[in-house]
Amino acid sequence: MADWVGRNNAPGATYYFDSQVLDSTNTVGHTQDNYVVISPTSIGGTKQAKVNFNSDPNNRVNEDPLGATNVNYEHTYLADHTLDGGPFTFSNALHMDYTFQFDMPDAGAQEAGINHNFCFCWFDHTDTRHRVGLGLSNTTTTGTTGPDVGYTAQPNAVRADLIYASSAGNGNVFASKDGTLTNGANNVAGSNSLIPDGTYHVVFDYVPATDTSGTGTAGSSMSASVSNGTTTWFANLSPLPNAPWFFDGFSLDSFGVIPRSTGGTVQNGVFNFNISNVTYTGGTALPGVPGDYNNNGVVDAADYVAWRKGGSLSNEVDNPGTVNAADYTAWKALFGNTSGSGLGAEAVPETTTALLASLAGLAMVASWRRCSGS
Repeated sequence: MADWVGRNNAPGATYYFDSQVLDSTNTVGHTQDNYVVISPTSIGGTKQAKVNFNSDPNNRVNEDPLGATNVNYEHTYLADHTLDGGPFTFSNALHMDYTFQFDMPDAGAQEAGINHNFCFCWFDHTDTRHRVGLGLSNTTTTGTTGPDVGYTAQPNAVRADLIYASSAGNGNVFASKDGTLTNGANNVAGSNSLIPDGTYHVVFDYVPATDTSGTGTAGSSMSASVSNGTTTWFANLSPLPNAPWFFDGFSLDSFGVIPRSTGGTVQNGVFNFNISNVTYTGGTALPGVPGDYNNNGVVDAADYVAWRKGGSLSNEVDNPGTVNAADYTAWKALFGNTSGSGLGAEAVPETTTALLASLAGLAMVASWRRCSGS
């Protein structure tokens, strides 16, 4: 995720349109979005639920790129715009897997009642209405008519909706504890779909029709699960209600966090979230760390143990496939390295000197024992 771009990956940057928006207290100021790339596999921070424009504080964010207010400004999303193997279309199978941690406001907090509404998805950067992925919001409805009537924000919780939006129309269902599909803004599963603050493993899959040359939807599906190890919220929509691969000519050239249209009332509050251990179709695979023989992302003592045991080693530096003394020398020189570290011995932290000396002694003893046959 180090190649993700957006205003929020450049702390302190300001843009002329910042003066046109309202902060979480509904007063003139910079947006309070402050989510950044934390590591090669994680992003997170503070997210402002809605970006209102001063000209009309109650105006919904318009997702039409030609509209006076729209979500395509750089300060509203953080994304990967150079997808490996991309750009994709609705004819491609898409998969994502990540850990999601969030903290929504309490009922008595200033931000209580905010309607955060964003999508972690593949999208067309020229018009974010064309997208597919997992949406996150925290409102329920009373089922009254109209897209913005009867909404009530829920404290300390989110809902996860499986979403695709295209020229062919929308597909939208909410993950729930029993997998009961609930479609559309005015048919929400209430508390059954509310996911409390916490940390969750999320998996999402989009599968196009077996034959994408026409409007038939046989074989198509969209599914997701959100689990904390005890409870799982899930949904499986199959087949899809229409054929975006046939009707939608837009490309899915980006992947990341984008806001979606929100209700007309002022709901600008902030919340915290973190998305980590992210893998997704089009993501750049992280290179292995030389000397990381157990492939856990860091060269550490566990790799010495793996070398001592012999067998297959990941990320060998010397003659891959053959475990030898040179592998130990390489491990010692690279001790402490992680992804992105250099290959030289200068990467060894001073605090590891004693550990290395101890392990080196064990290696010498092991070598002597092998030679003496004891």
